[in-house]
Amino acid sequence: MSSFEDAVIFVYNVEPAVDQLDGFSKEILAAVVFQDCTQDEAAELLGCARRTICREFPQAVDRITELFLEGGLLNRLPQLAVEKTCQGGESALIGLTPCKQAE
Repeated sequence: MSSFEDAVIFVYNVEPAVDQLDGFSKEILAAVVFQDCTQDEAAELLGCARRTICREFPQAVDRITELFLEGGLLNRLPQLAVEKTCQGGESALIGLTPCKQAE
């Protein structure tokens, strides 16, 4: 962000997305992303096991990313056509695997 106005616009747009997260996800993101805590430090700060942070942090990042995509704060990357695949197919689209699409 290059100016105070940019910061205000960012906060104004991000706050509604963050408000949609559950309380623990907000706390994890605040500790790891905004306070730059390690996973061990975040676990101590939040009074939980490191394994909980390791499990919950990626899920919180995935959820906030989806909210940013839905709200237009991020743009989806386009699917790319591939000329040849290593399995010998003629062409393919790179996308989510079926198990990830279900989520």
